[in-house]
Amino acid sequence: MKTSKALAIAALTIGALSCSIPAASASTSQGYIAGSGAVTDDFGDEGILSQTSYANSGATALWQAILYGDGFSVTVDGQFGPQTAAATKSWQSAHGLSADGVVGPNTWAKAQSHLRISYTNSTYEGVEYKDLSYGWVFPRALSNGAYSVVCNSGKTPIASYTSNGC
Repeated sequence: MKTSKALAIAALTIGALSCSIPAASASTSQGYIAGSGAVTDDFGDEGILSQTSYANSGATALWQAILYGDGFSVTVDGQFGPQTAAATKSWQSAHGLSADGVVGPNTWAKAQSHLRISYTNSTYEGVEYKDLSYGWVFPRALSNGAYSVVCNSGKTPIASYTSNGC
């Protein structure tokens, strides 16, 4: 009787602990936007981007490149300011999403549905985003799946959550 009561308490404690620990996004915990295998699931574990979350980052630059590739007026500089927030709202509206200006799971999911491999070489795969306008190609490293983005400055940083690089 004592053993079953102790097991029940242990199970409840473990269950409570697992519910109270927030799940970390795989890509934010590794520090950059990454993927492997099929590109249509690469953005499923990405962090939230907004004016207050990863607002100065290579991840934001990647999002800006998606916006720009779809014909929205935005500078690819890794700064999630008012211009990027407004373009994000317009992009979300154009894709039938709630236009809150925050790049969350639904926005990432809609964007990833428009990814495909356009080329492969010995170091990178070219992952193309193509939807409303002319699109954009992101190098995805074969070694670790890290995405890179070409900024308006001409620099090509990794799509990092912790640094900008543009």
